[in-house]
Amino acid sequence: MIKNKTFSGIARDIRCHMPSSRFLRRGCRPRPTLGTLGNLLKQKKELEESCGSNRKRSRSSHFPEIDSCVVKWIHDTRMRSGVLSSPLIMEKANQFANHLEIDFTANEGWLHRFKKRENLV
Repeated sequence: MIKNKTFSGIARDIRCHMPSSRFLRRGCRPRPTLGTLGNLLKQKKELEESCGSNRKRSRSSHFPEIDSCVVKWIHDTRMRSGVLSSPLIMEKANQFANHLEIDFTANEGWLHRFKKRENLV
């Protein structure tokens, strides 16, 4: 495992042909071949983009129809200054599921993930 080394630091060490023993003492892997280094340098932009600041995986809903209906309902309810609560949102999600004939039961876990996906507090 590479410890405390940036991509550019590793590339610099490899380009300078650091002896393998010194390279290993610094907690790095053995020197890759020049072909591997060339491939990494070519893919540097892609690697940096894929390892951006937000590394968490964004997960989509298994029931996007229900989510979109609940989001619209929440928006309408907020516009009318209605009161929203977690049990009420879950009940409404279950009603939408029944109406859409989808085998779905809202629970606390679904509600937590739904709020996280939709950036609701």
